[in-house]
Amino acid sequence: MLKSKKSLPLLLVFLLQFSSLSQSQGAPVVKRKAAPTPASVSPTAKPSAAPSIAGTPNAESLADRMTRVDQLLLQRFDPEKRHEATDALRKLNQELPLDRDIGWKFAMATYSYGFNLKNAAKGEKAKLFEEGRDAALRVAEKFPDCAPCHFWTAINHALLGSEKGVFSSASGLKKVREHAYRVLELDATYAQGGAHRLLAQIDKALPGILGGSNSRARKHFEEAIQIAPDEPMNYYELSQLLANEFDAPQAALDIAKKGLAIGPLPADRVEGNETLDHLRIWILKLNEQIAQKK
Repeated sequence: MLKSKKSLPLLLVFLLQFSSLSQSQGAPVVKRKAAPTPASVSPTAKPSAAPSIAGTPNAESLADRMTRVDQLLLQRFDPEKRHEATDALRKLNQELPLDRDIGWKFAMATYSYGFNLKNAAKGEKAKLFEEGRDAALRVAEKFPDCAPCHFWTAINHALLGSEKGVFSSASGLKKVREHAYRVLELDATYAQGGAHRLLAQIDKALPGILGGSNSRARKHFEEAIQIAPDEPMNYYELSQLLANEFDAPQAALDIAKKGLAIGPLPADRVEGNETLDHLRIWILKLNEQIAQKK
């Protein structure tokens, strides 16, 4: 059996595929590029609630600032751009703390910046994730039908718990799950089935005594594949689960090959294309394991 990595700090490693930064009406579609993580999300997808910035003072300048933010998020593979986007959205969030799109995009930025932050000072990541969680939660409460608001609340809350340790994380997982299930109610396709991947990672990471379940994780990954059959991460995660937790390398290999057969993807599907690279390496390892058993 391949070595299992069942730890909460790794809970979100391949959870997110930022495919559509477009969740707000009229916002520019932003292509994504970032390290492979736990969601496919765009700072610009279909509207989930009332317009965000219409009727606010200096709407034109605000629109310009949001356009600039989306451009920075497009370049978030660059650490400096991630940092700049986070700072810009922090200022906007301070000015308009109840703006729906600013709130969830700031939470998305804190995730992207914090998750990829190297050599962080003690507590620095936790502070970022706490900022993101609080910003997304405020707008989720104001706009209860906003899928990205709930999604980014859940992601930042989960990562905040990861920074504080397994048992601290477990105590807050009920809220994380509530927000994730709310996303499934509102728009299960959001982030290429990202809520299913988040729930699956939680079930995979936690021991049974704390409510984890490999069988439930498997079902969530299978649901993600049904929702987004063109997302390699869904296949990669299910394949890893089958090999590591179900000792089923042949089934894992079959799933991994289906995921690899998806590519190549459009250039804006950066995380998906990076996952294809990981699938190639993973398939080699599975083939080695299967050969050793013969």
